[in-house]
Amino acid sequence: MEKEYNAEQLFEKKPIKKSSFQNIDQDCTFPFNLNFKIKKCQVKKDFSGPGIYIITFKKNVIYIGSYASKKPNIIEERWKKHIMTMTNRGYRIGFSAKTKRTKIPKDIKKFFEDADGKEFRYYDTGTVTTLERLEFANSYFHLFKRDDVSIISDFQFHYTKIPKCTEKDLKKIEKKLIEEYKPICNFLKKSIKKNNKINCKDVLKTLEKEIASKRSPV
Repeated sequence: MEKEYNAEQLFEKKPIKKSSFQNIDQDCTFPFNLNFKIKKCQVKKDFSGPGIYIITFKKNVIYIGSYASKKPNIIEERWKKHIMTMTNRGYRIGFSAKTKRTKIPKDIKKFFEDADGKEFRYYDTGTVTTLERLEFANSYFHLFKRDDVSIISDFQFHYTKIPKCTEKDLKKIEKKLIEEYKPICNFLKKSIKKNNKINCKDVLKTLEKEIASKRSPV
């Protein structure tokens, strides 16, 4: 059964001035100066795996992912990192793909070059962004540069738990959905055109069919 959560239900935005990574203190300057603290009003068991999640922005699907762990930590392990990177406002953001640095949108790249330390931002910080997410953030940075809660109000997380699904089958379902719908924040081969107008109901219908097919006897 699919459950939907608005980002404002899950996170509280907190400005942060300093952080520590590998015992080194870092100043956190704009735009890498927000922590998205997880609210404690959620029912923990609802956030365990295995399952498939869909992230929408302004009602369009932008990302499809999977979560295999039976621990109820999907918000901490997945969604918090997504909201940090997709807004490009998270204080722990890093970009570790050296060969792709030249492809970062110039209006976003200047923050990596001039912020609180190039060595830190061009590193695996544990909250690593991707070129796809940077391009997305750049498209909506007129919204994400704000310091009010509205920067996350258009994000929704749709989670469908799939009990007893093996990790192998879970990855197959995830791959099938990504290849069919081509969300803009997922990694796809360069030659594949992405789709920025994806209805979540369509993805959920396909997901239901995939789940049913995995449960059907051979």
